[in-house]
Amino acid sequence: MKRACILLMGILLTSACIPSGPSMTLLVNPKTGERITCRAYAVVDQFHRENCVKEYEGIGFVQAQNLTPEQRDSLPPKPTR
Repeated sequence: MKRACILLMGILLTSACIPSGPSMTLLVNPKTGERITCRAYAVVDQFHRENCVKEYEGIGFVQAQNLTPEQRDSLPPKPTR
């Protein structure tokens, strides 16, 4: 019984470190309006998401929450499919 409790506590502690859903960062190219989403589905993917964000920021993309009001107003409409 004691061993089962320890195992259960270990599982609960480990699962607390795993996001319940994907971690996403939306990036927008203020000149073209192109949108890119960098995602991570697990803790180990966070490194890949952060690298994705840095890569796109390096070529002119901006995280959506960091767009200025002027940039938001000048974005072309999002294409519909």
